Order: sequence, then C-alpha cells, then structure tokens
Amino acid sequence: MMLPEHKEQIISHYYEKKKAIKPILDEARLEEFDEVIHTALEFHSLVCVTYWVNGFNRK
Repeated sequence: MMLPEHKEQIISHYYEKKKAIKPILDEARLEEFDEVIHTALEFHSLVCVTYWVNGFNRK
C-alpha cells in the first residue's frame, strides 16, 4: 500500500522527468520555419506545428 504523500511525490517526479527543455530558436531556424510555411501556403499543403508550453511540447 502506498501513502498519498508518496503517490504525489512519484507523480510529481514523473511529471518533472517528462518536461522538455525550451528550445532556443536562432535566426536561421526562424527563417527555415518561414520558408516551410510559405511553401505550404503556395502549394496548399498541411503543416503540423509543435510548440513549447511550460516544459511540454504541444501540437
């Protein structure tokens, strides 16, 4: 049997372990994003955007 305090600590540790480091985007990377978006708009393609929020990547 597990105490509630231990369960909370395990969940908190798991949550912290899953966090992603915030990416640092330089000018070249931003230009690459811009090029991909413009190409997608030109050819009516779908683009999947992944963004960082509070330590987690979202789509």
